[in-house]
Amino acid sequence: MKKLLRFKFVFINLIFILILTNCSTTRIDGGKLISKNVSFYFDNCCLATFIKGNGSIDVYEKKLKIKIKKGSIKINPEFDNPTYTVGEIYLSLGKYIDKEKGSWTRYNHSKSINIDKKINSLKDSIDISNLTFEIPYNDLDLMDSWIIITTTDEERHGLNHSHSRNYFQKYN
Repeated sequence: MKKLLRFKFVFINLIFILILTNCSTTRIDGGKLISKNVSFYFDNCCLATFIKGNGSIDVYEKKLKIKIKKGSIKINPEFDNPTYTVGEIYLSLGKYIDKEKGSWTRYNHSKSINIDKKINSLKDSIDISNLTFEIPYNDLDLMDSWIIITTTDEERHGLNHSHSRNYFQKYN
């Protein structure tokens, strides 16, 4: 009987310890929190889509957790397209390849979120508020980088971009 009681005691404590370690914020969030609630703003112009809004970034050791607090996608009225469909949206980091020529590249993508909504360029917009993305990174990835928001067309071939307003996003 004493062995059974001791076994129950050890077993219950083991379960308790496992629950505590599995609920740890550090483990769930992929590393130690470095900066919380860093603000960013994004918009674009002169492209097929207008993507505008703002959000916040939580910086962890190995990833950025980005929440779009308020945002929308509109079709540029110059294109007058009554049947454009936004397929997906995802975030990535961007960096200049050649600053003098203005060429840049995207890297370290988040997972895509399906939108699949048709919008009329003269009157509709798509609300992208409260979407959350995670971008993995290594330490050097954040140096002189910015956040890029990319949307695809219905076939997932055409891409439209918007970026954080300051070309060198502050992460702390």
